[in-house]
Amino acid sequence: MRETLDLLLRVFPMRSCSAGTFRSAAASGRPCLLGHINKCSAPCVDRVTADEHRQIAADFASFMAGQSNRLQRKLESQMAQASENLEFEKAAVIRDSLVALQQASERNAIVLPDGTDADVIALAEDPLEVAVQIFHIRAGRVRGERAWVADRANDDNSSALIESFILQLYADVDQEAIPAEVIVPIPPSSGDVLAELLSEIKESKVRIKVPKRGAKKTLLDTVAKNAKESLIQHKNKRSSDLTTRNIALEEIQLALGLEAAPLRIECFDISHTQGNEVVASMVVFEDGLPRKSEYRRFIIKTVSGSNDVGAMYEVITRRLGRLVADREDETVDVKRKFSYAPALIVVDGGAGQVAAAWRSLQEFGFTTEIALCGLAKRLEEVWLPEEEFPVILPRTSEGLYLLQR
Repeated sequence: MRETLDLLLRVFPMRSCSAGTFRSAAASGRPCLLGHINKCSAPCVDRVTADEHRQIAADFASFMAGQSNRLQRKLESQMAQASENLEFEKAAVIRDSLVALQQASERNAIVLPDGTDADVIALAEDPLEVAVQIFHIRAGRVRGERAWVADRANDDNSSALIESFILQLYADVDQEAIPAEVIVPIPPSSGDVLAELLSEIKESKVRIKVPKRGAKKTLLDTVAKNAKESLIQHKNKRSSDLTTRNIALEEIQLALGLEAAPLRIECFDISHTQGNEVVASMVVFEDGLPRKSEYRRFIIKTVSGSNDVGAMYEVITRRLGRLVADREDETVDVKRKFSYAPALIVVDGGAGQVAAAWRSLQEFGFTTEIALCGLAKRLEEVWLPEEEFPVILPRTSEGLYLLQR
């Protein structure tokens, strides 16, 4: 997008500065850097008149509206006229602008061959947050995009979220801003009613579509991929901040009543493969950051089927058994093996899984050395051993965010 904008500023050198920068340049009589490198026509120092600058902006708007062929013919005519007048330097500048326009047109290729005006909306979500990605398609070309990440304030399903974001997107816009089609991955909760509402605002037919194949489905998949990457980047940025990590560990310490912040956390989850195999996964966090070199997978041997409680007891027992064995073996490198005990074990599940893990901790005598909690399906419910009710952490809690990861 930035490379395309750079190309367009060569062809359409509009001012992009703030009002303050414009006034400063006008007072000094010197244009800014963009003016010096000819990516701004510098109306601040009267290199062009207001009318001429207005025409540059109008040509840019025409290009964004899909009229690149007309602008290309206009530049070709200007270049030919300059050559006839023996203004070769001017002709060379126009030639460079023509090349830049062609390159920008190629970058801004048609994505919908039928020339549709459409907004393509996709989501990437987890139980706590949702990333929204929107491509604005006009005349079949991508003319803009928007993306943001929002907290999930309730338990709305994907259909309800889609409807909510559509209502927010078009709540206070002019009718021209509403496209003929809104492309989404699943129908909104009140799809027909919503389409009628948008049609009334636009005063022409608006369709909400869920494509199953073709160019629109391909484009929707691209938008969905961007949304997923946006959510991942958001989470990585949030979790990598040192201050945020410290706050998260302190919140966990207070919520669970620990004597110190849990600098090493081991998280256990039970999953079922396509066959009958039951697998447990161990994920390790140290100082609030994932330590992927210490991730482990365990094939559950003593239980089968959907007995997640029994599987959790087995994996915790095997983990603690290795902890005891490695501690007793003086040849084991503490930094590389299981002899480094976690400060906190987090199990995926509620009271049942917590009880199973607690029984194992009791059998090995680790109940005072290793803390334990379970994260239930609702994710803001944190279960503690031998407690009747869960601890509820706010959805905005950094500690909850770390546990959820």
